[in-house]
Amino acid sequence: MGSGHKPLVSAIAVSLQEKQPSHMDQCSPEIIYSRLEMFFKGTIMENLFSPDDESGKFKTNDHPSNTKSGHHNIGHKEKEMKKNNCDTSTESPSSPEAKGNDFSKFRLSQDFASQIGVKKILTNVPVRKPSKQEFVRVHPDEAWRMEIALIEIKDEREVYLVAPELLGELSEFTTPACLFTTISRQKVLTLWPVKLPGLDGRSNPWHESALDAAKLAINSWVRVSANMSLGAYEVFEARSEMPAPEWPESGMDFNSLLGIAFRGRIIDSMEHPIVNALLGVA
Repeated sequence: MGSGHKPLVSAIAVSLQEKQPSHMDQCSPEIIYSRLEMFFKGTIMENLFSPDDESGKFKTNDHPSNTKSGHHNIGHKEKEMKKNNCDTSTESPSSPEAKGNDFSKFRLSQDFASQIGVKKILTNVPVRKPSKQEFVRVHPDEAWRMEIALIEIKDEREVYLVAPELLGELSEFTTPACLFTTISRQKVLTLWPVKLPGLDGRSNPWHESALDAAKLAINSWVRVSANMSLGAYEVFEARSEMPAPEWPESGMDFNSLLGIAFRGRIIDSMEHPIVNALLGVA
């Protein structure tokens, strides 16, 4: 369509925008002009809007579009244009996800791991006192606890299990303790070393309060916090009812637990590197 037609077509575009603002408010005159050009491209548009050769005016009086049928055709074109090109309303997608689909069927059950045959393998068992922010339970079966001798390397935060036959030579470095099997609310298994009275039979409030906390944790969820002013551990019992602990399955026993906890940290010889380091042997 010639460049001389653009002013008139632009005027028509502005007129359409004013008549149907609800449909045309997102369409600029340039966009409407482009749509008009697309719809009326060809001889009809040229005849309707071509200027008179002599007067320079646009011929509109004798064109069929000036008749009722012509007005009807243009109105029809306007409606189609508004419907197909300038209606910016958002329609709901036809995908099933957007039509009220019930997504609850995608929810996994609490025991989904067992349903797909997944078994959790225990590969790490920390040996430590429970933190002051976690509630723990102690295994009620006495087969899941043991009195042992430990060497604690505080700089490395490592605990070593010492063979009983070496206690005579390493007594100044070892600490007798009772290992209690504990579990947190997050189902983390640990071994809690509660120190016992030394060879002289003497104890202190720290050891005694820790032992009291471990015994209380057999039947209740407890939290242990050190009170330096008191010189002992404070024990806090859970205020509300908590679910019972989920202990390891029958395939796991205390001996296996010890093997995981002290893997690579068992002193059974005086030639052990830790012994050499403690005795100053090169």
